[in-house]
Amino acid sequence: EVSTKVVTVYGKGNPVKIIAVDGGMKYNIIRQLCQRGAELTVVPWNYPFAADMHKYDGLFLSNGPGDPTMCQETISELQKVVTCSPDEVKPIFGICLGNQLMGLAAGGTAEKLPFGNRGQNQP
Repeated sequence: EVSTKVVTVYGKGNPVKIIAVDGGMKYNIIRQLCQRGAELTVVPWNYPFAADMHKYDGLFLSNGPGDPTMCQETISELQKVVTCSPDEVKPIFGICLGNQLMGLAAGGTAEKLPFGNRGQNQP
């Protein structure tokens, strides 16, 4: 519900080309990446991005709400990206939900914690 419905390019003409999968991304992430020289192509959560990876320098997986196991289309696309041939390897960066999706694509599991993890109880 919070993902974009259309493909949008920000920072057009910037030298570093990044495809960003929107799982509920905050606009400040877009602004900051563009200020740092990225042309950011933002795609919906269920976009078939694996076939387009040859056009980009890297992949960004945004943060967002919800259960990562419900994003099966994204996980399937990520599995294609992480199992590509060595000459097609690109950097992947995920925040929160995006990081969980990478773990699921690599064969891990995700489960909801009984309480939110804010780090206050860490020594």
